Amino acid sequence: MKKKLIILLVLVAVLVSYFILQSNKNQKSKSEHLEEYQENIDSLKQENKSLNARLSELQKKKSGNSSDSIISALPENKGIEDFIEGFIKAQYEYSNDDDRVANIKPYVTDDLLELFESEVIESQNKVAYISHVSSIDIYRMDITESVGTAVVYVETTYKVESLNPILNNMLFFIDLVITDSGDYAVQGQSISVLEEVKN
Repeated sequence: MKKKLIILLVLVAVLVSYFILQSNKNQKSKSEHLEEYQENIDSLKQENKSLNARLSELQKKKSGNSSDSIISALPENKGIEDFIEGFIKAQYEYSNDDDRVANIKPYVTDDLLELFESEVIESQNKVAYISHVSSIDIYRMDITESVGTAVVYVETTYKVESLNPILNNMLFFIDLVITDSGDYAVQGQSISVLEEVKN
């Protein structure tokens, strides 16, 4: 019986030793994997830093080496900023007495004018409302000889009679064309409302 007990204890000791050794191997394997992952992360961070530096360099070259310039590749003396501001105001500076289609007509292509006409609902009621542009910030413009794009941040307020005004913050992506006569025209736009705040 003592022999069986000793054999059993030896067997238990061998099994415990085996599991301890396996556990150490697993720990070592996990730490090796962690080191490998950390090396990959460090490598990717360095690659990201290099790509960001290259992107910054290309943007500086594109904008004429001006680090504080946010407007690039503009045709000279075309008044594009005034055109874009006029276009935004034509859309969002209005009251119930204004003809919004007539206001926007000088700024858009015929196709966009048709779309705008289909979306504008002429009100038959006498509820007073007013929309006002609070601010326009042009963040980026890329204009070639015949087409262009602009990214514009706009803040507006919209008020109906005596209700509190609604503030809108919007980001516009505007597609421009330069017509045969050399004038700008908006051929498309997409608008993202960033937030609406009620006072």
